[in-house]
Amino acid sequence: MRGSFVLGLVGGIISFLVGIAVLILGLLASALGLSAEYIAVSVTLAFIAGIFGIVGGAFGGKKGGAILIIGGILSLVGTSLYGLLPCVLLIVGGALAFREKKVKQQT
Repeated sequence: MRGSFVLGLVGGIISFLVGIAVLILGLLASALGLSAEYIAVSVTLAFIAGIFGIVGGAFGGKKGGAILIIGGILSLVGTSLYGLLPCVLLIVGGALAFREKKVKQQT
């Protein structure tokens, strides 16, 4: 199993979980005075980052590496420090995907 796939999958799943956590915290955010638009954007970016992580890990290679890195950046931007772990996993997975060599399948 490719390392970029595993890191993309784990980073994507954690990004989804972070998005759900931000959504739950957003429901409690009225006490903090945060706007609903901020919470909606944060959750949306976390979910998009999760999708990018899973898709990028499945692609592999340079195309998948670029998708993983974009997903990592979206995770960090969308959820600030809550998304640090998925961000690191996705960016490391993207770097690994850039280093992978395509293996020809023998039939």
